[in-house]
Amino acid sequence: YNNFTGVPKVLKPNDCYTQSQIDLTANKIVALGAKDLAAPFEQLILTSNQLNSFPENVFGDNTCVKNIALNYNNLNSISYGVFPSLYNLKKLDLSHNYLTTLPIDLPPQLRVLKLSTNLFSETPIGAIPVGLVELDLSNNQLNTLAPSAPGINTNLGNITAINLAFNPLSNYT
Repeated sequence: YNNFTGVPKVLKPNDCYTQSQIDLTANKIVALGAKDLAAPFEQLILTSNQLNSFPENVFGDNTCVKNIALNYNNLNSISYGVFPSLYNLKKLDLSHNYLTTLPIDLPPQLRVLKLSTNLFSETPIGAIPVGLVELDLSNNQLNTLAPSAPGINTNLGNITAINLAFNPLSNYT
C-alpha cells in the first residue's frame, strides 16, 4: 500500500532464504523490466497493481520462486519465456485480469493455476502443464470445454479440482 511504480532496487537478496517473500500489493506498478525480479525469493505478491504485461526474462535465473500472485492487475498478455526457468514454481494466480491466452511454456511442475475472471473464450489446453492438480477457469467466457485438441499432447489426468462456474458453457468436445 505504497506508491511504488517499479520494483525497489533495494530488493536484492543473495539467496532464497534471505528474502523469502516480496509483497508489493496495492502499488502503482505498471510495467516490469528484464531481470527486475531476478534476485532470489520464494514468493512474489504483485496483487492489485496496474501491470498490463509481463516481459520475457523478468525472473532472470531465479529458480527459488514457489508462489506468484499477479491477480487484480490489467494483464492482457504474458510473453513466452517468462516462466521456464522457475523450476520450483507450484502456484500461479493470474485471476482478475484481461488474459485471453497463456504462454505454452508454463513449468511442468506447476500444481495450482488460477485463471478466474479473465477473458478466456477457449480452454487454454496447449498451455496446461502436465503436473497441474488444480485449475480455476471460473467466470470467463468459455462456451465449449475441450479437454484435448488435435496435435496437442495434453494430460489433464492429474487434475483433481477444476472450477468452471459462471461460464456460458454449452458444449463438451
